[in-house]
Amino acid sequence: MGGFKRFCLILFVLLGGAGLAALVLPWFGPWTREATALLAIDWYYYTTEALAGVLALGLLVILFRAILAPPKRDSIVVNTHDGGKITVSRAAIAAQAAHIVEATGACTASKVDVRLRRDAVDVFVRVTPAFSIDAIAAGEVLHNQLTEDLAMLVGDKLNQVSLEFAEPDRVSDFDQMEIEYDDEPASSADDTATTTGSASDITVTVTPGDAANTASATPAQEREE
Repeated sequence: MGGFKRFCLILFVLLGGAGLAALVLPWFGPWTREATALLAIDWYYYTTEALAGVLALGLLVILFRAILAPPKRDSIVVNTHDGGKITVSRAAIAAQAAHIVEATGACTASKVDVRLRRDAVDVFVRVTPAFSIDAIAAGEVLHNQLTEDLAMLVGDKLNQVSLEFAEPDRVSDFDQMEIEYDDEPASSADDTATTTGSASDITVTVTPGDAANTASATPAQEREE
């Protein structure tokens, strides 16, 4: 949820609650007479009307959103064949993404979030390494592998893949573990753009617990120095 939307929701709740309280107090509570007397004051009366209007408008917006908002998608159509449709479920995409991450033997997928739109699939994976790793290098490898394998599942519907590295289970040297695949990842920017297709906008984030583990030099470079 964006900051502006969160602010609007908080403001609506506060103003709507104040307006509802001003309308209810003349009928309920120990201050019914005082609250009724306040309605005779012009500024209080108009303020109460304005707050009630905000509450009514907010409820109307919520009603329209409930009626017009599209249903949550549990699957996406990836292809059509002979008049039929080939669909892939959200659970299948999430399971495949988790399998790709855990196939390294060095990381686990602690959280997988798949968002389906009409013609696009966005995948977010929170990766928990077993040991301390170079998050930048590991992120590039995982990004390439996730993009390549998920594209085989959903085709050109894959839009964005995001990785977040959480704090590792155990702290160790970088050279105690490596992430390897049978297929070599793309080594150049052009090759990466070719394999990723529309999912080239990849964000790799690291939680504060991993900030100390993202060294700019590799262990081999440090030993040479």
